[in-house]
This record gives sequence, structure tokens and C-alpha cells, in this order.
Amino acid sequence: MLATLMGLAVFVPTQAQVLKNILGTNNSGPVPSNEVLAQNYRTELAELANEKNGPRTLGTAGYKHFVSHLEKRMAQLGLIRYGSVGFRTVYKFPTGRERTFETKFYVNGVSLHIGKDVLPLPFTATAEDATHLMPGENAAFGPWMLPLPHNIGSGEQMHAHLKAIIMNAQERGATAVYFYDNNPKSKLDLGAIKIPHDVVDEDIRIPAWIVSKSAWETHFKPVNSLILVHSIPKYKTTYGEGFNIVGLIDNKASKTVIIMADYDNLFPENNKGTGANANASGVAMMLQLSQILKDPSFRLYNYAFAAFSGSSLGNKGIRSFLSIPGMKSRIAYAIDLTAVGNLSSDNKIHVQGAHTSYAFKAAIRAVSDTFTPVIGAQYPFPASFVQLLEEQVPALSFSTGMEQYKPETDQLHEINYMGMAYTTRFVVAVIQKLNEGVVAPIWAKQPIELKDEDLVKSKTLAARNNTATKSAKQPAANNKSSKSSNSKPSGGKRVSQVKQELSTNARSGNTAVAPTPKRDRPANPAQTTTVSSVIFDTLGLGFNVADSGGHEGALIHEVASDGKASAIGLNAGDVIVQIGSMPVYNSKSYLTTVKKYKEGERAYFKVKKADGQMVMVNVEF
Repeated sequence: MLATLMGLAVFVPTQAQVLKNILGTNNSGPVPSNEVLAQNYRTELAELANEKNGPRTLGTAGYKHFVSHLEKRMAQLGLIRYGSVGFRTVYKFPTGRERTFETKFYVNGVSLHIGKDVLPLPFTATAEDATHLMPGENAAFGPWMLPLPHNIGSGEQMHAHLKAIIMNAQERGATAVYFYDNNPKSKLDLGAIKIPHDVVDEDIRIPAWIVSKSAWETHFKPVNSLILVHSIPKYKTTYGEGFNIVGLIDNKASKTVIIMADYDNLFPENNKGTGANANASGVAMMLQLSQILKDPSFRLYNYAFAAFSGSSLGNKGIRSFLSIPGMKSRIAYAIDLTAVGNLSSDNKIHVQGAHTSYAFKAAIRAVSDTFTPVIGAQYPFPASFVQLLEEQVPALSFSTGMEQYKPETDQLHEINYMGMAYTTRFVVAVIQKLNEGVVAPIWAKQPIELKDEDLVKSKTLAARNNTATKSAKQPAANNKSSKSSNSKPSGGKRVSQVKQELSTNARSGNTAVAPTPKRDRPANPAQTTTVSSVIFDTLGLGFNVADSGGHEGALIHEVASDGKASAIGLNAGDVIVQIGSMPVYNSKSYLTTVKKYKEGERAYFKVKKADGQMVMVNVEF
């Protein structure tokens, strides 16, 4: 390992310094100190947002340079190649259309010269039309001949001028439109007209052509009878190549967490900024997380570090990624990093996607002590993250604010490097909390209604928990025998052992338990019962066994924050009314029912939330 780092220091000193900083920190835990993180981001962004590379728009030299750089960085960071060719997976995107030699135009069997006598408009449909027409007679279910408006310009201006006329003809039944040039002073040269071929107007469903003045006067104007016109516009679509760059940490797990960021320009039409914040900051944080998540404490999942492009083209990149056979079923959840370089003085971290899983809400709240998470506004640009929501993949997107993005200010000197370090700690804390849940976040079939305060731990609630914990500690400390038999299950106990303890407690009424340091209480004070009557099941759910009912189910009195239940959206104050097909009447009924399930088995819990909403939660024992 050291030899590898020494080699990197000789040949690529910039990247070697990043690795040295990561490995050389004396910070406790998997996350380096803020100072080390800030320096790593300075070094990383100096290359990712270098002006010499130019814009990162799809197909440009800057884009291709960025792709090569990302591949090199992932190799240096020790990630496993997860592409069709190395770290790279190719997807195609349309760049335009080219007219082919099959394009033909006949008048009474005479072939006209394409580009000189007649010109097909590339933004219209390419349907073939063969029928008779009478000049000056325009009727439904046939082609129309219309005079070409004067001063139509070219390119997008021509498109705008002619679209309204074509749409009117289309709505009235025309099968094609032939614009003829009858302007006496016209000097229109069809060969000089420049029309962008990358614009195809989906509203226009019929073909349209321009007929030159000479072709009009020769083949149409002097004819007073039916004219057989056969038009065949033919184009081929041209394609460019886009790339997803993906590296993997393989922990041999069944599920994979996607850590993702877009890397091409947010606004391809505006290249004034270097994209330091958007999207280079997200890519830099994604690369940093690839080192942090190698820590053994994160081995519950595999981690795929995915840099996507093509979001401005309908999320081409991520669509291609999700279309890989079996990919969606292997994703546990996704963490998206978008514009994370401008943390403000109030330390607000904007979160999108928290409404997609109850586990997200619980995890964010649990680590909100020193952070200020808020519900993020919708991004003012296309983002690959949105595609995950459309595909019903649980996903969180973190940003430090992008409501009023100005490309000209998107420069390196505007980056808050220490703020990026702070944001990194928050993201890692959320991932740690989600990992503690054991069960992967489950997509909420009904969107969860959230407010900013729902993502922040209640200070009043925390104080009440601390008070209750102190009052319950003394009896448990003085009764060693009850502590060993009635405490909440630890991670090392087998399910069968815990179920036996629960069964014994329920029969004997022995309910003294050792309190857990991290758990939530019911929001409704009227539902609060004595702490000494609470026992915990294997999921980390605490029930009062003396509770005889009155809730139309089993009232969850407490939730251990390090148990499975806290990660799947179950909260203190929720009422479990059904497990699988079995109704639940009270706490004892619940405990009797869970004894039927073995470790690793699943069941759907029907749960009545505090707001009265009924939800179904997929639970693994």
C-alpha cells in the first residue's frame, strides 16, 4: 500500500496528496478531520473545475477530459471497475438528423433536385406522401400548396414563422404542406438556407417542403389540372456517445447503495462558469465518500460510486444505468450529491427525497443534533436524481442550496471548503444511521408529508427521554437478576432466545427492564405509560405489557434508535393493528404473534400513524 502511494507521489503528486491526507489523519472514526477534508476538496476541485478544460457539455473536449480524469481517480482510489469497459459505460444520445440520398421529390414523374428545386424541412415529420393536387385547391385528406411567407429568415426563425401555418393545415386535415416561392423580388437560394437538424418538432406530424421560385413557375404555376406529387423525405438520426463512470466497493452484500453525482454542465447553453459548485462539488464529495465508506463499519452494503451525465437530455445517463438487467432490484437506496459547495452561514443542508421512505425521515432526525436539515426546493435544472423517484427507488439528494443559480459566479473562489467538510459529516452520519437499520429503506407507496421540523430532533422530546432514563436507571442497577433477563435484546442475542424472554415476561408480569439510551417517546402525553412496564422485541420496539388496549392495536411506547424498527419508519405513538393476516388487539397480542416468525422472515405490518393515516410497512425479523 505504501509503495503504491509513493509511486503516485512521483507520477501524480496532486492525487497522491489527496490520498496522503486521507490516510494521514489522526481523526477518530472513519471521517477525516474537517481540516483534512477541506484540503482534499481544494485539491480535487482544482482539477475538476479547471478553466483550461473548457465546458463539460456532452460531446465537447472538456467533457471527454473529465471522463478520463474520473476514470483515473477511481483507479487511484482503489475502486473496482463497474462499467462495460473499465469504469465506463456508454450510452447513445441523438445529436441531429442528416438527409439521406433516398430523399426524392417527383412532379408528374419528373424528379426535382433536392436542395436546389425543393427542400424538406427537417423539423417536420418524415412521412411519404403520394397523391394528386390541384394548385389553389386545399382540402382535407390531401396535400396543401401555400405561398411561402416573405422574410422567413432561416434556422430557428424559419421554424417559428412556419410552425403556426403548418399546424393550422394539419388540424384541418392536410397530409403535407408545400410552400412555394412566388415572390417576384425573391432571391431565395434553397442551398443557402441553414436549418438545425437537431430540432424535431413533435407537434408537427406531417411533412413540409419549400418549393423554389423556378420549380414553382416550371412545374406548378402553368398547370391547370391535377398534378401527381410524390414526396419522400428521408433522414437518418446521428448519435453521440455519453458515459456513466462507476466504481464499486464490493462487500459481498446482496444490496448496493448508489452514491451519485451528475458531472456534465447543468446548463449546456451557458458556459460562463467553471461549474465548481455545479456539478464538480458533488463529484468531489462522491470521490471522498469512496474512501470513508471503505471502513468496516459500513460493510452491510456494497457501494457503487456513479458519476452520471445526460440529465439535460431527459436523464439519458441514469436511464441507461437503471436499464441494466436486475439493476433496480439490487439497489438498497441512493444518495445524490448536487451542488454541495456553498454552505451558508446558517448551516442549512437542503434535503430532497426524504418523503420516499420512512427510514430517511428517522435517520435524518436521529443525526440532526448539530446540523440544520431542511426540505429542499425543487432543483431549477434537470437532475438524474429525479429519475430515481420516477422509478420508485428510495433516494436522498443533498445540496447546500441552488434556488437562484448564476453560472457566472460558479467559480472556485466561491466554494466553501470547510462547509463541504461539514456537509460530508452530515451525509456520512445519515448513511451510518441507515446502516444501523439492517433492513434497507422501503419505498413509501404514499408520499410522506414532511415539514422542516420533521427532520430535526425535538429538543423537548430529548429532554423528556433523558429524565425518564435517569429515573429508571436506579432500580435496574440494584436488581442484577432482572437486568440480565429483562433488558432489551442486544445485537448478539438470537431471535429464539429473545422470544423466550418475551414469552416469560408476558406470562409472569415481570416487566422491570433496563432503559435504552436512545429511544423516542409517544408524541401524545396521554399515551405515555410507566417506563418500568416496557419490554422490547427483536425489532427494537418497546411495548407496555400492562396495556390492555384502547388503541385498536398495539401502541408502540418506545423505539430503540439502534434497532431495525427505527430504520423502517416505525415511531413511538404508532399503533400496529395487523401483522400479515393476523389482527393485533393489544401489546400481549402483538408479542404472541411475533413469536411465530423466525429470524430472516418477513411480514407486512399494518400501522396507524399518529396523523391517523394507515400505512403498510415491510418488516424483516
